Amino acid sequence: MSAALNTGFMVMSSEYSNNTVCLLSYAGQNYRVEQTLYETSEFCVYEMYEEIELNGQNEKYLAVTRHDQLFSIDVLAGPKELLTRHHGPAIVAWI
Repeated sequence: MSAALNTGFMVMSSEYSNNTVCLLSYAGQNYRVEQTLYETSEFCVYEMYEEIELNGQNEKYLAVTRHDQLFSIDVLAGPKELLTRHHGPAIVAWI
């Protein structure tokens, strides 16, 4: 699957080429990323392959900032208020 949308301040994409797997590494665990939903200059929002339980909440969509910090998101908020709960350091890597 391949899709892209560029609105000038965010890019949506679901393309991972050459059978590359994207993983989110957080708190010593690796979680598979289904797709990158969109990207701004400050953070990327990812759809996870499976829901992840963080602080008692099941999360399917998470954001990682350019400074490698993991946040829950409010899908109904605009880009400036999208990030909600901070969870700590996280890294996204393609293998």
